[in-house]
Amino acid sequence: MDYDIESLQVVLAWKSKNIKMGCDLDITGITYDLKGRFLEIIGFDSPVSNDASVSLSGDSDGFNGADEELMSIDLSSISPKVRAVVILATSLSGNFTEVSQIRSFVRKITYMKVRRCAKKRR
Repeated sequence: MDYDIESLQVVLAWKSKNIKMGCDLDITGITYDLKGRFLEIIGFDSPVSNDASVSLSGDSDGFNGADEELMSIDLSSISPKVRAVVILATSLSGNFTEVSQIRSFVRKITYMKVRRCAKKRR
């Protein structure tokens, strides 16, 4: 038995230098097909992909007082047209110079068991 990635959660976390002014960062996903052609953007204006496999949670409070955004990607239900999901950090208000700490990481990966057929030897 082998294991493939079924889903994952990508996190963007940051702290603003100036609490009063703040800085609102966003996580954005862009999907592309096999030939590198743009398919769609998943972000604050459109938080769920057309096939509902990529979704954005919006702002939340993260660890140690950081702001946080979470994007979930369900690879088991993503459209077969999608061959790449590019994840970007963007700024809705303020700019990156107003951020004292920024980090991006994968928080959770879910695996599924898959049965692969053995290749016949010739």
